[in-house]
Amino acid sequence: MSFHLDEIFSEPPARVAAIVLLLVLLGGGLAATREGELRPAGPFDPPRQSELPYLKPLPSKGDFEIWATDDYEVEALILSRERYRFDTEAKLAPVDFLLGWGPVTQEPILSEVKWSQSGRWGHYRFKGELPIEQREIARNTANTHIVPDPESPGLRRQLLRLKRGDAVRLNGYLIKVDGANGWKWKSSRSRNDTGNGACELFYVTSVEKIDTP
Repeated sequence: MSFHLDEIFSEPPARVAAIVLLLVLLGGGLAATREGELRPAGPFDPPRQSELPYLKPLPSKGDFEIWATDDYEVEALILSRERYRFDTEAKLAPVDFLLGWGPVTQEPILSEVKWSQSGRWGHYRFKGELPIEQREIARNTANTHIVPDPESPGLRRQLLRLKRGDAVRLNGYLIKVDGANGWKWKSSRSRNDTGNGACELFYVTSVEKIDTP
């Protein structure tokens, strides 16, 4: 459902209020479809990564040259999902997934830790004492910038339809990107790093949802 501003504000005040409320409710409903319930899944093995013998050129996108550094495959639970539209990175990666595997997809960790994302970073917080060392959380999660393969029809739409709580299998490459104006972006190639530069930049060539009990 869509409205033009002149159509909305030419209505009587009471009707305007009703329309605005409807839009708010619709917006909330659309957001909710991307926020599924977190339930135990897996546990999944760590991502499988294989360094390529050379930088592999991938289909470019706009003014960006894309190079694969590693084959990469991951089975994981989406702990959080954040859509991006307005930053430079959104031209390549329209969505980030905070992916988890191993013990973080199991209770009691799954429900005791609160997962979130903002500003291209992944975050977690908790109260009390964790039944796992914090470094194990870092080793078993990855804030992942998702770059859909532009030559795979429908792939972008499939990826954008995924929500928190989905278990997925993703295949593709870790990449580095060179922009025409000197802008650069590259993936972490380790699961043990944290902080700035520790996110995975993942060029996805296929996606599959994994059924969970």
